[in-house]
Amino acid sequence: MADKIRLRVVTPSRMLLDEEVDEVTAPGELGEFGVLPNHIAFLSTLVPGELSYKQGNVRHTMAISGGYPGDYEKGYTISGLDDIDTAESMLFHAGTTTKDGKVVTNGGRVLCITSYGDSIFDAVEKSKEELANISFTGMSYRRDIGYEFE
Repeated sequence: MADKIRLRVVTPSRMLLDEEVDEVTAPGELGEFGVLPNHIAFLSTLVPGELSYKQGNVRHTMAISGGYPGDYEKGYTISGLDDIDTAESMLFHAGTTTKDGKVVTNGGRVLCITSYGDSIFDAVEKSKEELANISFTGMSYRRDIGYEFE
């Protein structure tokens, strides 16, 4: 499995960028999307806009519904999604949907926070800080992963 993404930005006249990166964010026809290493292959139409990428240490933390992987309830309102610092973290929706204009739980693995830092220690701390901004009934996440970096 690849730990990095090879990002090449080419114009008809020259190569603008050829880097190994941790994440790419691109403007798509249906909105901005992010790509991480080992991402499943997909097709999307790019539109004019800003292409960004990040390099550095990364930490992912998945928030799950209470009871997962067994029985769990759906439909709990998720709060704090607008409080995520998108300069250093990305929020990925997994088991979510909208109901009455609000984002609600709709699966066992609800969402993931991916944070970057100058070191793995910084990335772990940033993920914890960002996850503390989010809440929903029965929310849980592994607190024993990443402890070795504290």
